Amino acid sequence: MLLFVAFSAIIVPFILLVIVRMPARYAMTISAGAVTIGALTVWGMDKAVLAASAVQGIHRALSIVWILIGAMTLMYTLKETGAMNRIRQGFYRLSPDMRVQTIVVGFAFSALIEGVSGFGAPATIVAPLLIVLGFRPITAASLALVGDAVPVSFGAVGTPVILGLSNIPDAGLGLFQSVARTITYIDLVAAIVIPWTMVILLVYGLSDRPKKRQAITEILPWSLIIGGFYGATAIMTAIAFGPEFISIISGIATLFFAVLTIKKGWLIPKKPWRDLASKDTVAMQKVTSSMPLLLAWMPYIIIIVLLLATRTIPRIHDLLHQYGNISLNAIGGFESIHSSWFLLYSPGTILLIAAIAAAFMQKASPNAFFKATKESFKIALNVLITLLFTLIMVQIFTNSGINAEQPLSMPAYIGEMMAQNFGQIWSVLAPVLGMLGSFIVGSSTVSTLTMSPIQYNIAIDTNLVPTIVLAQQIVGANAGNIIAIHNVVAVAAIVGLAHREGHIMRKVFPCVVMYLGCIAVGSFIVYRLLQN
Repeated sequence: MLLFVAFSAIIVPFILLVIVRMPARYAMTISAGAVTIGALTVWGMDKAVLAASAVQGIHRALSIVWILIGAMTLMYTLKETGAMNRIRQGFYRLSPDMRVQTIVVGFAFSALIEGVSGFGAPATIVAPLLIVLGFRPITAASLALVGDAVPVSFGAVGTPVILGLSNIPDAGLGLFQSVARTITYIDLVAAIVIPWTMVILLVYGLSDRPKKRQAITEILPWSLIIGGFYGATAIMTAIAFGPEFISIISGIATLFFAVLTIKKGWLIPKKPWRDLASKDTVAMQKVTSSMPLLLAWMPYIIIIVLLLATRTIPRIHDLLHQYGNISLNAIGGFESIHSSWFLLYSPGTILLIAAIAAAFMQKASPNAFFKATKESFKIALNVLITLLFTLIMVQIFTNSGINAEQPLSMPAYIGEMMAQNFGQIWSVLAPVLGMLGSFIVGSSTVSTLTMSPIQYNIAIDTNLVPTIVLAQQIVGANAGNIIAIHNVVAVAAIVGLAHREGHIMRKVFPCVVMYLGCIAVGSFIVYRLLQN
C-alpha cells in the first residue's frame, strides 16, 4: 500500500495525461487530490503540513507563471514590432531547411539559454521562435522540450550539480568537478544523437510528407557532427572550468560552428526540406523588412547579457537577491518548507525588460505593448489552475517526510524500494530514479537534491563508484525533464495548445526512452574505461 501511494504522484498523472488523454487542468486536479488523500490516510501527514505544502506549491506556481508571462509578452511584442518577421527572414536566408533550423534553434540556441537561465525558460523562448519559422505548434513544443534535455545538467550556471549535490557527505568543489566531468562523458552519446533524434521527431511527425527516410538520412552526417562538437566542447569545458559554464560555452561554440558549416555548405543537403503544410514555406520568400537584423535580435542579446551578468557577477547577484525578495521561509512554522522567489532575479523579469526594450528600440506604440501584455496575462491565467494543482501535488510529494507515521518521504521511499529490489543492477537503473524525480518535480536540481543522498548510499552499499552513480542521477533527471509536467504545461500554453499536454507528452516520450538508452551506453563505456 505504501508503495502504491508513493508512486501515485507518478502513475496517476501519467495515466490521465498520456493514456486517458485528459486535459492537464482536470488531470492534475485529480492527481493532486489522490496524492493528498494518500498523504493523509496512509502516510500520516498532518493537515498543517499539507496546508503549508499547498501554500508552497501556490507560491512556486506563481513564480513559474511569471516566467511564462515574460516569455509571452516578449513574443507578442516582437510580433507587433515586426521583429519576428525579420528574424524569420534572417533564418530563411541562412537556411530555409527546417531540419537545419531545428538543430540551430532547438538544440544549439536552447543550450545557450539553458546555460544562463534554466528554470524552464529555454523551452518558452525557443518554441515561439520555431513557430515563427513555420513549425507547427505541436512540433515546436516537442522540439523545444527535447532540445533542452542535454544542457539541463549545467543549467543556470551549473546549479543542478553545485546545488543539487550540496547535501552529499563529500560535497565540495572536488566532487562537483569530478561529477561534472563524468556527466559529460556519459552524456556524450546523447549529445551526438539528440540533434538527429529531433530531426526524426520533426520529419516523422508530419504524416503528409513523402520520402521521410531520405529526409532524415541525408541530414545524418551534419547532425552527428554538430552533436559531437557540442559533446566534445562540453568535455573540454568541464576539464578546464568546472560545471558553471559548460552549457554556456558549449552552446555558444556550437551555435557559431553550426552557422559556419551552414554558410560553407559543409554536409548540408543541397535541397532544402520544409513542412509542406507550413503556410510560411512560400510566403517567407516574399517577406521583406527594413529592420536591421541586429536590431531584431537585440532583445535576445539583452536577455543573454542580463542573464549572464545576474548569474556570474557576485555584486549584481547579491543585490538582486537582497531587493525584490518575495520568498516564503518556514511556511506554517516548518523550517524545511520554503519557497524562493527573487523577483528581480527571475528570468520572467529579465524577459519583461527585454520586451520593454524591444518596444522602445523597435518603435512600437504603447498600445501595441499593452496589447501584448494583456494577451500574455490572459493566457497565463488560463494555465494558472493547472500549475497550481501540479505544484501543490509536487510539494506534498516532496514534503511527505514530515509525518507522524513513516520514516521516509514518498520519493525517498521509492528510492529505497528500488534499491532493495534492484540493487544488483543499480548501475543500469540509477538514471531511472533521476528521471522519475524530474518528471514529477519538474527540476533536475530538486530531483538531485532529493535523490542524490539515496543514490550515494546505494553506490556505497553496492560497491559502485559514487561519482558515476551521482552523474547518472543528473543525466537521468535530464531525460525526465523532457516530460516534466509543469514544463509541458508551460510550453503548451505558449504555443497555444493548452489542454493538449498529454498529446505533447505522448509525442516526446519515445525520446525519453531513447535518452535513457544513450545514458546506458555512455555509462557502460565509462565503467569499462574505469576498469581498464
